[in-house]
Amino acid sequence: MKIQEEKENATSQISWENILTSLEDGVIVVDPRGNISFFNQAAEMLTGVSASQALHQTYARLFNKNPWLIDMVKKSQPPQQNSTRGEGDLVTPLGRQLPVNLTVSPLQDRYGRSIGSILLLRDLTHRKEMEEDLQRADRLAMLGTLAAGLAHEIKNPLGGIKGAAQLLRREAHQVPVIGQYTDIMIREVDRVNLLIEQLLDLSRPAQLNLVSLNIHELLDDVLLLEKQTVQESRVTVRKNYDPSLPPIQGDRAQLTQLFLNLVKNALQAMDGQGCLTITTRIETDFHIR
Repeated sequence: MKIQEEKENATSQISWENILTSLEDGVIVVDPRGNISFFNQAAEMLTGVSASQALHQTYARLFNKNPWLIDMVKKSQPPQQNSTRGEGDLVTPLGRQLPVNLTVSPLQDRYGRSIGSILLLRDLTHRKEMEEDLQRADRLAMLGTLAAGLAHEIKNPLGGIKGAAQLLRREAHQVPVIGQYTDIMIREVDRVNLLIEQLLDLSRPAQLNLVSLNIHELLDDVLLLEKQTVQESRVTVRKNYDPSLPPIQGDRAQLTQLFLNLVKNALQAMDGQGCLTITTRIETDFHIR
């Protein structure tokens, strides 16, 4: 009978170890002296420490960078023997930091005597990422509400600017360059209006408004917009356009913004020295340089 009972106990112990080993949560068992007596695979993954390294080492030594965890384990030991639960950042022996949920419970034998503590560690990284995503979505929703309010405030003066530019263009027959400037003013107002519309619906992916474009005219408009900046920077601008380049399909507003950014960045990088050369040419496909 005694041999049979020992076999059953051994089989039961193996079954429990298999169950604890297969859990996704980290399971660590500490004996009354504070030595680690069980360390499952999930605990290995969370801490970056193998079971062979952790076993028979004290929990206080293994988790010496986590005073909050050590305090929770102490509360599960005599004389308190309380179950505690909390969340915190676990600093592993390798210096990795991750958010975890920790539950510590006292272990007792059939006679109620303390035989150690059991620690359950659950990785909260995914949950924290989801919470951050939700917070980001809330901020974007607030930004959308703010953008809707600002849009009406901005659109009204833009409408006045566009109207004034259209009236000015009608009176600019004798001075062609004024007509050129007013055309750019009108297009830029339209581009700002488009940017405002895109802000009003942050969840909608940007849609391209493809039209046939003369890339050289667009580049000239960009240079005209940056004319004052170019003059102040004392950088020389040289245009090296390929006259055989055919019209392209593109979004005027987005291409204008793209080339504006390129010119601005180039002028800042040149720091008032040298020559900015804008070259267009046909290769295997169309390339704008």
